Amino acid sequence: MDHDAGLPPPIVRLCLVTLLAGCVLAAAPPPAAPKGSSPSTSRGTTAPPKSSATAARTATFSFVCATPAVPLPPPVKQIVTQLTRAHQAAGAHPWGDRAVSLRLRSDHAPVYFVPLACGATGSCTWGIVDAAPAKSLGVFAGAVVRVETGGGSGWPPVQVFTSGADGQSRLETWKLIDGQYRAQAAAVKPAATTIAQLQSCFDNASCCPRQGSLP
Repeated sequence: MDHDAGLPPPIVRLCLVTLLAGCVLAAAPPPAAPKGSSPSTSRGTTAPPKSSATAARTATFSFVCATPAVPLPPPVKQIVTQLTRAHQAAGAHPWGDRAVSLRLRSDHAPVYFVPLACGATGSCTWGIVDAAPAKSLGVFAGAVVRVETGGGSGWPPVQVFTSGADGQSRLETWKLIDGQYRAQAAAVKPAATTIAQLQSCFDNASCCPRQGSLP
């Protein structure tokens, strides 16, 4: 018996087999992406790496931002009491009962800026007190303070603005050297816009930073 009787010619059968194989491949689901890879990676593109660094922000404040609502740990309060007694001055009102709490470093506990005494012109003597461990980081005088917060593992410089009774404005930069903030010689004269910004924050509660944690 002829087994090819009634069947299409061989060339037709080959075409049918090729067409059927193409349909099966087209209907098959796409291969799954390897575990741990994102869809963008499986398509040949690389997702941008996530940055773990915390961006620094600038905090600007004056006496009006210091509040008794900031709880001082007992060791910090003891240091503040000592500093307040040591920096009493005639004609200045003693304080030491309030603070501005800021996290200057992302890897460190908050630091306390405490007004120790303030004069009639609005300039205050400030103490900077660390809490971990509790110690004084320095004392400075000024009306408005500006500092970067939460930007990394280094201690940022502190800028101190003072407007004297004679109308002369002064801007000092303090840097941590050997465990104490110390005034640095001014390299350039501050811009008029910088002075205006600092003056606008004197006794201005709208400038007060978010306290205690990263901004």
